[in-house]
Amino acid sequence: MYKLCIPITGGLDSFTAYHYAKRYYCYRMGLDFEKDTILVYVNLINSPYAKKEKETIKGLYPHDKIHYIDIKGYYDKVTSMEGHVVLGRNMMLAGLLSGLAEEVWLCGTEYEDNTGMYDKNSAFFKVATQCATQACLYERDIPTIIRSPFQSFGDLGSFLLMEKHHMIEFLEERNIFEWRYTTSCFHPEYLRCGSCPVCGKRYVYEKMAEIKWHILFDKNISLENTYIDNPRENKYLLETLEKMKLAKKTKNYSRYHKERIQCYFEVMNVQQEIKKE
Repeated sequence: MYKLCIPITGGLDSFTAYHYAKRYYCYRMGLDFEKDTILVYVNLINSPYAKKEKETIKGLYPHDKIHYIDIKGYYDKVTSMEGHVVLGRNMMLAGLLSGLAEEVWLCGTEYEDNTGMYDKNSAFFKVATQCATQACLYERDIPTIIRSPFQSFGDLGSFLLMEKHHMIEFLEERNIFEWRYTTSCFHPEYLRCGSCPVCGKRYVYEKMAEIKWHILFDKNISLENTYIDNPRENKYLLETLEKMKLAKKTKNYSRYHKERIQCYFEVMNVQQEIKKE
């Protein structure tokens, strides 16, 4: 029986993937969502927010659907603001989860499909698929597929190209408002501290959804005030903005996609600042 595995976190991407599979993909592929999908939470690192993330997951997903895998003792790293990238994470997940299902989703986004996003682009998914297929040939006579549902269209038109603000629109249009309680924030307790790298990134896409579709996180309070610290002053967001300005100036889009830069610029009013210069 063909299985689909979705590794989940407390974040927006995997939450969107879950609902996309549940409402569309499994039906189009002739799969029974309840029987043929596997949700897995893999704890790879010693993170200060692990307890918060597990509690978040319990509130977002059916308890009996989640399989927990804890290997943080093997990959001993503490997530920090400066060293938040977990090297080899997607390759580890691909190798670990390919044994559970014929198809594994690792959620990159549309604007991450470029050469600078080393383990989130289509080239990585192609190589990971080749490796997983060969590794699973002992019992499978079909390919083992590693991919992102948000970076390409399938033969059945079963995928959508989506950036994070498109995910918010997708969920809002279907009255799935629980996305507001997803979190990848590094703080051990706060849902959205505003100061960590992930909060800076998330703010941009929430603000973009507000600008484009008037989607409000909370109609009674400004988006900026839903964060503990003002996300517009986020150190990592401002650093990213400077890197994007340089990328645009040098026309080097290997790390930051043109549309992603434009999104950041619109939210942070960079176009206006450039005109003044």
